[in-house]
Amino acid sequence: MPYKGAGGDDRGLYSDFLVFRDQDGDVVCDIIDPHSHALADAWPKARGLAEYATHHGDDFGRIKLIAKIGSNLKELDLKNEKTRAAVRAVDSNASLLRLLELA
Repeated sequence: MPYKGAGGDDRGLYSDFLVFRDQDGDVVCDIIDPHSHALADAWPKARGLAEYATHHGDDFGRIKLIAKIGSNLKELDLKNEKTRAAVRAVDSNASLLRLLELA
């Protein structure tokens, strides 16, 4: 999935998990991306995944960004437009962390 690096350069995001499952007799694919908010490129990758979900979300069952915050797993459902808009608005790892803490 394409995303813009912090410097505006084009980069590629390769999600960690594509999960194929049966849903009412059809095979659907989910994108599950475990995300470390501590990595320098965490926030631009999150924005890129949100943008990808905006354009291709109908092709997938679920698109989730998951992160461990303290001892809890938090998830952002990128099939939800309100969540995508919030992720597209992040501009730092700190703002991404705040969003994950609220999830």
